[in-house]
Amino acid sequence: MVSFRKKKQVDSDGIHLLASILVCFSEITTISYEPEDESLKITFTLQKMMKQEDFDALTHFLAESIHTYHVLEGYLEGRVDFSMETHHDLSFLHMTRDIATVSRGEFSLVVSIIKERFKEALLVDRHEYGPIDPEFAAAQEETLDRMLGNIRSINLSGRLVGLREGDHVVVFDR
Repeated sequence: MVSFRKKKQVDSDGIHLLASILVCFSEITTISYEPEDESLKITFTLQKMMKQEDFDALTHFLAESIHTYHVLEGYLEGRVDFSMETHHDLSFLHMTRDIATVSRGEFSLVVSIIKERFKEALLVDRHEYGPIDPEFAAAQEETLDRMLGNIRSINLSGRLVGLREGDHVVVFDR
């Protein structure tokens, strides 16, 4: 289920964009849109402490993979930044991407690499009520492709945050 929580009227395209990303990629814990630099901050949660050298190796591999993907697909090169936070037995991997050059294929690539590297340690939404309906999932992927393709015409003016709350995706403006 997708919920929208708003403090004031915001552009529904931005809400749908973040909700679609979270629905399509259950491995993403949170996502936010930052209007100051027109970027998305994507967070993955690991149920383990990650060492700095492992983080450095992962982010180097991810950056090279994204670069190769862009070259092969003929996309413009965009800004990619990584950071990590650790709290107790959890690690939070943050990837910041400029909104103008990100694609669903790139999300798929990054998620695949992180899933392969961390297997069971990666926190994934398992959907309490069973698998997502394939038609609903296909519609969300189509929505995501359309929105990312038209990103320059979408008016994203405020900071938006999307997260998982139980078996729901919640998007609100900050």
